[in-house]
Amino acid sequence: GGIFGAGAAPDWARLDEVLELSRRYELPVLGILRSPPSSLPVHDARGIADLAGQVAAHARDTIVHWEVFNEPNAEWGFSGTPEDYARVLRATHDAIKTRVPEAKVVLGAMMVPHGPSWLARVVATPGADAVHAFDIAAVNLRDAARRLPGQMAAWRMMLAGLGFTGPLWVTEHGYPADSAFQGDPAFQGGETAQARFLTEGILGLGEAGADEVFVTLRDNVFLADPFFDQFLTEGVVAIADAPPHPVRRKPAFAAVRRVVDN
Repeated sequence: GGIFGAGAAPDWARLDEVLELSRRYELPVLGILRSPPSSLPVHDARGIADLAGQVAAHARDTIVHWEVFNEPNAEWGFSGTPEDYARVLRATHDAIKTRVPEAKVVLGAMMVPHGPSWLARVVATPGADAVHAFDIAAVNLRDAARRLPGQMAAWRMMLAGLGFTGPLWVTEHGYPADSAFQGDPAFQGGETAQARFLTEGILGLGEAGADEVFVTLRDNVFLADPFFDQFLTEGVVAIADAPPHPVRRKPAFAAVRRVVDN
C-alpha cells in the first residue's frame, strides 16, 4: 500500500532507501508483502500478486526472499479466509517466480496457537496447490524457553504431514528486558535475564531444526497501545527517538552475537 497507494505511478522512495542501506551494510533483508492498497480486496489474488511481482522485480538485485503477509491466520495480518490466502499465496508465488526466478517465497509466518488448523485449510484449498507455493515455511514463536524446542519439533512434524519438508524459519523471536513482562519463571531479573533467555532460546530452536531465527533488534517504546507493552523492550538494543539517536546495546546483544559466533 505504501508503494501503490496513491498516484498514477508507484512510489519506490522508501523501498529504495531500504535497498541502499541493505547493500551499504551488507545486511540481507526478508521483504514482507503486506497491507495492499485499500482498493484491492483480499480475494483479488491476481491483483495482489501483480503488485507483489512488481515489487520483487524492482528489488531483485538486493532482496530475494519475500514473505506473503505476516501472521495471515490473525485478523490483523490478513482479513480473508484460509482459502483466500491459499489463492493469494499461489498467485503471488507464480507472479514473483515469473519475474524473478531466483527469488524465494516464504509462507506468511503463522501465529500460535491456531496456526496448524488454519494452515491445514490453506493446504486443502482446491486448485491452489498451496503446499507447493512457497519455498520456506515460517512461524513466530514466543514461549517459555523449555517449551520452544518441542513447539519447533511439532511444527516441523505438522508441516511434513501436510507435505512440506523444506526450511522452517522463526521470523519473530524475543523476550522482554522489562521484569514486569518476563513470563518465564526461569528467566527473570531484567536485562541479564533477557540475555540468558535468548541464549537458551536460540540454541533450543536451532537444535530443534530452525534454519533461521529472527530476534527483535530494537526496542519499540514509541508504541502507545497497551497491547504492545509486553513487546516494547524485546530489543537487544535501545535506540533513542530524539536526535542524535544514541544507541545502547543491552547484554542480550552480546549474548546473541556469542551464539552466532559459536
